[in-house]
Amino acid sequence: MLNLCGADLGRDLLPPKQDNERGFWENSALLALHERFLAEAGLHWHDLALLPEEWRDGAAARHFVAALPEVLSRQFGDSPLFLVKDPRLSLLAPLWVEVLERRAVRPVFVITVRHPNEVAASLAKRDGFSHARSHLLWLQHLHEAEHATRGHRRVFVHYERVLNDWQAELERIAAALEITWPNAGADTGEQIAAFITPSLRHHGSDARELAAPLPAIVQEA
Repeated sequence: MLNLCGADLGRDLLPPKQDNERGFWENSALLALHERFLAEAGLHWHDLALLPEEWRDGAAARHFVAALPEVLSRQFGDSPLFLVKDPRLSLLAPLWVEVLERRAVRPVFVITVRHPNEVAASLAKRDGFSHARSHLLWLQHLHEAEHATRGHRRVFVHYERVLNDWQAELERIAAALEITWPNAGADTGEQIAAFITPSLRHHGSDARELAAPLPAIVQEA
């Protein structure tokens, strides 16, 4: 949706797969850089482990900070508005903020929220994770993202609300982030409406699932 509004996703995108027919909208070069950081730190995206207290000063973080500017230049050039989507950003946001602010780029954040049971159903099918593990991963990523983006322009966007009324959510995002979309008008609206197809939604929870008890700490979040 934001890409159709004019936010640049870069040159190299991951191709669609069977579990995401319309694409992931994730930049493959940046994904590789994120994965390199995790490998150097001895982690995977699905590890339920906190980074060391001084992790930003560690070798893996410094390598990431040194490498990111060149990848940004190659992927986005002089784009006035670019967008990066990757769940790993929840863990790496502090390093991104450091690099962007050095480049005089204003970082803003759209933090997407989906019901934990829907996330758990998706990860169970794709990765074989237990619901308990997925709930904790959901909590960890949400907490890290919320904490790292304090003090910056940000907006929390619920997946369900985008499907139900994307126009209202798009207006709310623009207002919260103080952004004027490069592409505006009827044509863009028609493209977004055609793209957002609720029938492609995977692992939608029915009322019974959504009402199922969650761990207290997850429910609170």
